[in-house]
Amino acid sequence: MKIVHAYPYFNRLGGVEKYLRDILPGQKGVHDVLLVGGEFDEDFLHEYPVAKISFLRRPRFLSSITFAVAVYGTLRRLKKTLGKNVVIHAQGASSFRQDVVTAHSCHKAWFLSSLAEQKIFSWPWLRKIFNPVHYFTIFIETLQYRPGNHRKVIAISQVIKSELIKYYRIDSRRIVVIHSGVDCARYHPNHRDKFRAVVRGKLGISDSATILCFVANEFRRKGLANVLVALAGAGDMTLELIVVGRDRSDPFQAMIQSLGITDRVHFIGPTSEVHEYYAASDIFVLPTKYEPFGLVITEAMASGLPVIVSRLAGAAEIMTENLDGILLEDPEDAVELAAAVDALADPNRRALMGLKARETALRHQWPEVVREISAVYRAVIDSSGV
Repeated sequence: MKIVHAYPYFNRLGGVEKYLRDILPGQKGVHDVLLVGGEFDEDFLHEYPVAKISFLRRPRFLSSITFAVAVYGTLRRLKKTLGKNVVIHAQGASSFRQDVVTAHSCHKAWFLSSLAEQKIFSWPWLRKIFNPVHYFTIFIETLQYRPGNHRKVIAISQVIKSELIKYYRIDSRRIVVIHSGVDCARYHPNHRDKFRAVVRGKLGISDSATILCFVANEFRRKGLANVLVALAGAGDMTLELIVVGRDRSDPFQAMIQSLGITDRVHFIGPTSEVHEYYAASDIFVLPTKYEPFGLVITEAMASGLPVIVSRLAGAAEIMTENLDGILLEDPEDAVELAAAVDALADPNRRALMGLKARETALRHQWPEVVREISAVYRAVIDSSGV
Protein backbone atom coordinates (compact mmCIF):
# COMPACT_ATOMS: atom_id res chain seq x y z
CA MET A 1 0.00 0.00 0.00
CA LYS A 2 0.96 3.64 -0.49
CA ILE A 3 0.47 5.64 2.71
CA VAL A 4 0.34 9.45 2.62
CA HIS A 5 0.72 11.07 6.05
CA ALA A 6 -0.61 14.63 6.35
CA TYR A 7 0.43 16.86 9.25
CA PRO A 8 1.91 20.37 9.45
CA TYR A 9 4.99 19.51 11.52
CA PHE A 10 7.35 16.57 11.27
CA ASN A 11 9.72 17.44 14.11
CA ARG A 12 10.38 16.70 17.80
CA LEU A 13 8.22 19.32 19.49
CA GLY A 14 4.98 17.68 20.62
CA GLY A 15 3.00 14.54 21.34
CA VAL A 16 1.60 14.08 17.82
CA GLU A 17 5.07 14.62 16.39
CA LYS A 18 6.46 11.97 18.74
CA TYR A 19 3.66 9.59 17.74
CA LEU A 20 4.62 9.99 14.07
CA ARG A 21 8.29 9.44 14.85
CA ASP A 22 7.41 6.17 16.53
CA ILE A 23 5.06 4.68 13.93
CA LEU A 24 6.86 5.74 10.74
CA PRO A 25 9.96 3.50 11.02
CA GLY A 26 7.74 0.42 11.33
CA GLN A 27 5.64 1.48 8.35
CA LYS A 28 8.61 2.28 6.16
CA GLY A 29 9.56 -1.33 5.62
CA VAL A 30 5.98 -2.44 4.93
CA HIS A 31 4.39 0.37 2.90
CA ASP A 32 5.42 3.10 0.49
CA VAL A 33 5.32 6.18 2.74
CA LEU A 34 5.01 9.83 1.65
CA LEU A 35 4.96 12.72 4.11
CA VAL A 36 2.94 15.85 3.33
CA GLY A 37 3.61 18.78 5.63
CA GLY A 38 4.97 22.25 6.10
CA GLU A 39 8.01 21.81 8.36
CA PHE A 40 10.44 18.89 8.44
CA ASP A 41 13.44 18.12 10.61
CA GLU A 42 16.49 17.06 8.63
CA ASP A 43 16.19 13.39 9.52
CA PHE A 44 12.71 13.22 8.01
CA LEU A 45 14.04 14.73 4.79
CA HIS A 46 16.75 12.08 4.64
CA GLU A 47 14.58 9.09 5.56
CA TYR A 48 11.32 9.69 3.67
CA PRO A 49 10.01 11.22 0.45
CA VAL A 50 8.20 14.44 1.30
CA ALA A 51 5.84 16.93 -0.31
CA LYS A 52 6.30 20.34 1.29
CA ILE A 53 3.44 22.81 1.23
CA SER A 54 3.19 26.43 2.35
CA PHE A 55 0.86 27.73 5.03
CA LEU A 56 0.76 30.67 7.47
CA ARG A 57 2.63 30.16 10.76
CA ARG A 58 1.66 33.60 12.07
CA PRO A 59 -0.75 34.64 13.39
CA ARG A 60 -1.05 31.32 15.17
CA PHE A 61 -4.84 31.15 14.89
CA LEU A 62 -4.53 30.96 11.09
CA SER A 63 -1.94 28.17 10.95
CA SER A 64 -4.32 25.21 11.27
CA ILE A 65 -6.93 26.48 8.87
CA THR A 66 -4.42 27.60 6.22
CA PHE A 67 -2.67 24.25 6.39
CA ALA A 68 -5.98 22.40 6.03
CA VAL A 69 -6.87 24.53 3.00
CA ALA A 70 -3.43 24.15 1.41
CA VAL A 71 -3.22 20.41 1.99
CA TYR A 72 -6.69 19.76 0.58
CA GLY A 73 -5.69 20.39 -3.03
CA THR A 74 -2.36 18.61 -2.63
CA LEU A 75 -4.01 15.47 -1.28
CA ARG A 76 -6.60 15.41 -4.08
CA ARG A 77 -3.86 15.55 -6.70
CA LEU A 78 -1.81 12.87 -4.97
CA LYS A 79 -4.80 10.57 -4.71
CA LYS A 80 -5.16 10.73 -8.49
CA THR A 81 -1.48 10.46 -9.43
CA LEU A 82 -0.33 7.72 -7.06
CA GLY A 83 -2.65 5.11 -8.54
CA LYS A 84 -4.27 2.25 -6.67
CA ASN A 85 -4.06 1.20 -3.02
CA VAL A 86 -3.44 4.71 -1.68
CA VAL A 87 -4.48 5.60 1.87
CA ILE A 88 -4.36 9.21 3.07
CA HIS A 89 -3.80 9.36 6.82
CA ALA A 90 -4.22 12.67 8.65
CA GLN A 91 -3.21 13.33 12.23
CA GLY A 92 -5.74 15.32 14.23
CA ALA A 93 -7.46 18.44 12.89
CA SER A 94 -5.10 18.93 9.97
CA SER A 95 -7.17 18.08 6.88
CA PHE A 96 -10.73 18.42 5.65
CA ARG A 97 -10.84 15.10 3.83
CA GLN A 98 -8.82 11.89 4.25
CA ASP A 99 -9.24 8.13 4.34
CA VAL A 100 -8.05 7.70 7.91
CA VAL A 101 -7.74 10.26 10.68
CA THR A 102 -6.07 9.59 14.00
CA ALA A 103 -7.89 11.48 16.74
CA HIS A 104 -5.31 12.44 19.33
CA SER A 105 -7.98 14.50 21.09
CA CYS A 106 -11.46 15.89 20.60
CA HIS A 107 -10.87 19.62 20.67
CA LYS A 108 -14.55 20.47 21.06
CA ALA A 109 -14.81 18.30 24.18
CA TRP A 110 -11.66 19.81 25.67
CA PHE A 111 -12.74 23.38 24.83
CA LEU A 112 -16.16 23.05 26.47
CA SER A 113 -14.80 21.32 29.58
CA SER A 114 -12.00 23.87 30.02
CA LEU A 115 -14.48 26.73 29.66
CA ALA A 116 -16.66 25.20 32.35
CA GLU A 117 -13.69 25.25 34.74
CA GLN A 118 -13.41 29.05 34.48
CA LYS A 119 -15.62 31.65 36.09
CA ILE A 120 -17.85 33.27 33.45
CA PHE A 121 -16.51 36.65 32.30
CA SER A 122 -13.23 36.13 34.16
CA TRP A 123 -10.07 37.00 32.21
CA PRO A 124 -9.13 33.34 31.54
CA TRP A 125 -12.71 32.67 30.36
CA LEU A 126 -12.73 35.73 28.07
CA ARG A 127 -9.26 34.95 26.69
CA LYS A 128 -10.32 31.41 25.85
CA ILE A 129 -13.74 32.19 24.41
CA PHE A 130 -12.41 34.92 22.12
CA ASN A 131 -9.44 32.90 20.88
CA PRO A 132 -10.17 32.01 17.23
CA VAL A 133 -7.80 29.02 17.35
CA HIS A 134 -10.50 26.97 19.04
CA TYR A 135 -13.19 27.80 16.50
CA PHE A 136 -10.99 27.06 13.51
CA THR A 137 -9.95 23.74 15.04
CA ILE A 138 -13.55 22.76 15.79
CA PHE A 139 -14.52 23.79 12.25
CA ILE A 140 -11.85 21.48 10.79
CA GLU A 141 -12.96 18.63 13.09
CA THR A 142 -16.59 19.18 12.07
CA LEU A 143 -15.70 18.81 8.39
CA GLN A 144 -13.31 15.89 8.69
CA TYR A 145 -15.74 13.85 10.80
CA ARG A 146 -18.65 14.24 8.39
CA PRO A 147 -19.66 11.04 6.57
CA GLY A 148 -17.85 10.94 3.24
CA ASN A 149 -14.85 12.93 4.47
CA HIS A 150 -13.26 9.92 6.16
CA ARG A 151 -13.55 6.14 6.05
CA LYS A 152 -12.04 5.21 9.40
CA VAL A 153 -11.13 7.05 12.59
CA ILE A 154 -8.38 5.80 14.89
CA ALA A 155 -9.03 7.01 18.45
CA ILE A 156 -6.04 6.73 20.77
CA SER A 157 -8.32 5.91 23.72
CA GLN A 158 -11.87 4.92 24.58
CA VAL A 159 -12.27 8.37 26.09
CA ILE A 160 -11.67 9.99 22.72
CA LYS A 161 -14.00 7.53 20.98
CA SER A 162 -16.80 8.43 23.38
CA GLU A 163 -16.21 12.16 22.87
CA LEU A 164 -16.24 11.84 19.08
CA ILE A 165 -19.53 9.95 19.19
CA LYS A 166 -21.04 12.51 21.58
CA TYR A 167 -19.93 15.70 19.84
CA TYR A 168 -19.74 14.65 16.18
CA ARG A 169 -22.20 11.73 16.08
CA ILE A 170 -19.74 9.46 14.31
CA ASP A 171 -20.96 5.91 13.74
CA SER A 172 -19.11 3.88 16.36
CA ARG A 173 -18.41 1.20 13.73
CA ARG A 174 -16.13 3.65 11.91
CA ILE A 175 -14.00 4.26 15.01
CA VAL A 176 -11.18 1.89 15.96
CA VAL A 177 -9.44 2.35 19.32
CA ILE A 178 -5.69 1.80 19.06
CA HIS A 179 -3.85 2.89 22.18
CA SER A 180 -0.54 4.65 21.65
CA GLY A 181 2.56 2.51 22.03
CA VAL A 182 5.87 2.84 23.80
CA ASP A 183 9.51 2.14 22.96
CA CYS A 184 10.48 -0.33 25.67
CA ALA A 185 14.12 -0.33 24.60
CA ARG A 186 14.57 3.43 24.88
CA TYR A 187 12.63 3.49 28.16
CA HIS A 188 14.10 0.67 30.24
CA PRO A 189 14.76 0.03 33.96
CA ASN A 190 18.39 -0.82 33.15
CA HIS A 191 19.06 2.87 32.46
CA ARG A 192 19.14 3.43 36.21
CA ASP A 193 22.60 1.93 36.41
CA LYS A 194 23.89 4.44 33.86
CA PHE A 195 22.00 7.65 34.64
CA ARG A 196 20.61 7.60 38.20
CA ALA A 197 23.73 8.74 40.06
CA VAL A 198 24.84 11.10 37.27
CA VAL A 199 21.53 12.99 37.07
CA ARG A 200 21.13 13.17 40.83
CA GLY A 201 24.68 14.43 41.20
CA LYS A 202 24.10 17.12 38.59
CA LEU A 203 20.98 18.31 40.44
CA GLY A 204 22.50 18.04 43.90
CA ILE A 205 20.04 15.34 45.02
CA SER A 206 21.24 12.65 47.41
CA ASP A 207 20.95 8.98 46.54
CA SER A 208 18.71 8.42 49.59
CA ALA A 209 16.10 10.98 48.48
CA THR A 210 12.83 9.85 46.90
CA ILE A 211 12.25 11.64 43.60
CA LEU A 212 8.89 12.38 42.03
CA CYS A 213 9.01 12.92 38.25
CA PHE A 214 6.52 15.18 36.44
CA VAL A 215 6.78 15.46 32.64
CA ALA A 216 4.55 17.81 30.62
CA ASN A 217 4.52 20.76 28.26
CA GLU A 218 1.45 22.34 29.87
CA PHE A 219 2.15 22.59 33.58
CA ARG A 220 -1.20 24.06 34.64
CA ARG A 221 -3.49 21.63 32.80
CA LYS A 222 -1.36 18.63 33.74
CA GLY A 223 -1.66 19.46 37.47
CA LEU A 224 1.73 20.78 38.57
CA ALA A 225 0.16 23.03 41.23
CA ASN A 226 -1.38 20.02 42.96
CA VAL A 227 1.89 18.10 42.73
CA LEU A 228 3.62 20.97 44.54
CA VAL A 229 0.99 21.03 47.31
CA ALA A 230 1.18 17.24 47.62
CA LEU A 231 4.98 17.39 47.79
CA ALA A 232 4.74 19.75 50.75
CA GLY A 233 1.97 17.71 52.40
CA ALA A 234 3.41 14.21 52.01
CA GLY A 235 4.93 12.52 55.03
CA ASP A 236 8.34 11.85 53.47
CA MET A 237 10.43 14.98 53.94
CA THR A 238 13.18 13.58 51.68
CA LEU A 239 10.85 13.88 48.68
CA GLU A 240 12.12 15.99 45.81
CA LEU A 241 10.47 16.83 42.49
CA ILE A 242 11.89 16.88 38.97
CA VAL A 243 9.79 18.89 36.49
CA VAL A 244 10.58 18.19 32.83
CA GLY A 245 8.95 20.01 29.93
CA ARG A 246 8.43 23.11 27.84
CA ASP A 247 6.52 25.63 29.94
CA ARG A 248 7.22 28.60 32.19
CA SER A 249 8.21 27.96 35.78
CA ASP A 250 7.82 31.54 37.03
CA PRO A 251 4.01 31.34 37.60
CA PHE A 252 4.72 28.66 40.22
CA GLN A 253 7.66 30.24 42.03
CA ALA A 254 5.58 32.15 44.57
CA MET A 255 3.67 28.97 45.46
CA ILE A 256 6.91 27.01 45.79
CA GLN A 257 8.34 29.64 48.12
CA SER A 258 5.18 29.86 50.24
CA LEU A 259 5.09 26.06 50.60
CA GLY A 260 8.70 26.06 51.78
CA ILE A 261 9.90 23.61 49.14
CA THR A 262 12.25 25.83 47.14
CA ASP A 263 15.22 23.48 47.57
CA ARG A 264 13.15 20.41 46.68
CA VAL A 265 11.86 21.38 43.22
CA HIS A 266 14.06 21.14 40.11
CA PHE A 267 12.89 22.55 36.75
CA ILE A 268 14.74 20.84 33.92
CA GLY A 269 13.10 22.42 30.87
CA PRO A 270 12.52 20.58 27.59
CA THR A 271 14.88 17.73 26.75
CA SER A 272 15.12 14.91 24.24
CA GLU A 273 16.78 12.79 26.97
CA VAL A 274 13.78 12.41 29.26
CA HIS A 275 14.64 8.72 29.77
CA GLU A 276 17.60 9.86 31.89
CA TYR A 277 15.23 11.62 34.29
CA TYR A 278 12.93 8.62 34.53
CA ALA A 279 16.05 6.62 35.44
CA ALA A 280 16.90 9.06 38.23
CA SER A 281 13.38 9.02 39.68
CA ASP A 282 11.35 6.76 41.94
CA ILE A 283 7.69 7.69 41.22
CA PHE A 284 6.00 9.28 38.21
CA VAL A 285 3.10 11.69 38.84
CA LEU A 286 0.64 13.27 36.40
CA PRO A 287 -2.65 14.45 37.96
CA THR A 288 -3.89 15.83 34.65
CA LYS A 289 -7.35 17.34 34.18
CA TYR A 290 -7.57 16.21 30.56
CA GLU A 291 -5.30 13.79 28.73
CA PRO A 292 -6.42 11.90 25.61
CA PHE A 293 -3.72 9.30 26.27
CA GLY A 294 -0.40 10.42 27.77
CA LEU A 295 2.71 8.99 26.13
CA VAL A 296 4.80 10.07 29.12
CA ILE A 297 2.78 7.75 31.34
CA THR A 298 3.66 4.62 29.37
CA GLU A 299 7.25 5.83 28.98
CA ALA A 300 7.54 6.01 32.76
CA MET A 301 5.93 2.58 33.11
CA ALA A 302 8.34 1.11 30.57
CA SER A 303 11.15 2.65 32.64
CA GLY A 304 9.98 0.60 35.61
CA LEU A 305 8.42 3.45 37.58
CA PRO A 306 5.21 3.14 39.59
CA VAL A 307 2.87 5.82 38.28
CA ILE A 308 0.26 8.01 39.97
CA VAL A 309 -2.09 9.41 37.34
CA SER A 310 -5.60 10.72 36.92
CA ARG A 311 -8.37 8.36 35.85
CA LEU A 312 -9.10 11.01 33.21
CA ALA A 313 -5.92 10.08 31.33
CA GLY A 314 -6.46 7.75 28.37
CA ALA A 315 -3.48 5.63 29.45
CA ALA A 316 -5.43 4.73 32.59
CA GLU A 317 -7.45 2.39 30.33
CA ILE A 318 -4.51 0.00 30.06
CA MET A 319 -3.68 0.10 33.78
CA THR A 320 -4.89 -2.00 36.70
CA GLU A 321 -5.57 -0.10 39.92
CA ASN A 322 -2.94 -0.69 42.62
CA LEU A 323 -1.12 -3.24 40.47
CA ASP A 324 0.91 -1.18 37.98
CA GLY A 325 -0.08 2.24 39.27
CA ILE A 326 -2.41 4.34 41.38
CA LEU A 327 -5.38 6.05 39.73
CA LEU A 328 -6.61 9.33 41.19
CA GLU A 329 -10.36 9.91 41.44
CA ASP A 330 -9.97 13.70 41.59
CA PRO A 331 -6.84 15.12 39.92
CA GLU A 332 -7.38 18.43 41.74
CA ASP A 333 -7.38 16.86 45.21
CA ALA A 334 -3.86 17.43 46.55
CA VAL A 335 -4.70 15.48 49.72
CA GLU A 336 -5.57 12.38 47.66
CA LEU A 337 -2.36 12.82 45.67
CA ALA A 338 -0.24 13.18 48.83
CA ALA A 339 -1.84 10.01 50.23
CA ALA A 340 -0.97 8.16 47.00
CA VAL A 341 2.64 9.32 47.29
CA ASP A 342 2.75 8.21 50.93
CA ALA A 343 1.35 4.81 49.88
CA LEU A 344 4.50 4.35 47.80
CA ALA A 345 6.90 5.28 50.60
CA ASP A 346 7.95 1.63 50.91
CA PRO A 347 10.77 0.96 48.39
CA ASN A 348 9.70 -2.68 48.09
CA ARG A 349 6.18 -1.71 47.07
CA ARG A 350 7.59 0.79 44.56
CA ALA A 351 9.81 -1.89 43.09
CA LEU A 352 6.96 -4.40 42.75
CA MET A 353 4.58 -1.87 41.22
CA GLY A 354 7.33 -0.68 38.88
CA LEU A 355 7.90 -4.25 37.73
CA LYS A 356 4.19 -4.65 36.97
CA ALA A 357 4.18 -1.30 35.19
CA ARG A 358 7.00 -2.54 32.96
CA GLU A 359 5.03 -5.71 32.18
CA THR A 360 2.03 -3.63 31.13
CA ALA A 361 4.19 -1.43 28.88
CA LEU A 362 5.68 -4.51 27.19
CA ARG A 363 2.19 -5.42 25.98
CA HIS A 364 1.79 -2.03 24.26
CA GLN A 365 4.85 -1.55 22.06
CA TRP A 366 4.95 0.34 18.76
CA PRO A 367 5.32 -2.68 16.44
CA GLU A 368 1.93 -3.94 17.60
CA VAL A 369 0.43 -0.45 17.11
CA VAL A 370 1.83 -0.36 13.56
CA ARG A 371 0.27 -3.76 12.82
CA GLU A 372 -3.12 -2.59 14.09
CA ILE A 373 -2.92 0.60 12.00
CA SER A 374 -2.04 -1.46 8.92
CA ALA A 375 -5.17 -3.54 9.51
CA VAL A 376 -7.18 -0.31 9.39
CA TYR A 377 -5.51 0.61 6.09
CA ARG A 378 -6.37 -2.80 4.68
CA ALA A 379 -10.01 -2.40 5.75
CA VAL A 380 -10.12 0.97 3.97
CA ILE A 381 -8.62 -0.48 0.77
CA ASP A 382 -10.93 -3.50 0.83
CA SER A 383 -14.05 -1.39 1.41
CA SER A 384 -13.25 1.19 -1.26
CA GLY A 385 -12.11 -1.20 -3.96
CA VAL A 386 -9.20 1.05 -4.95
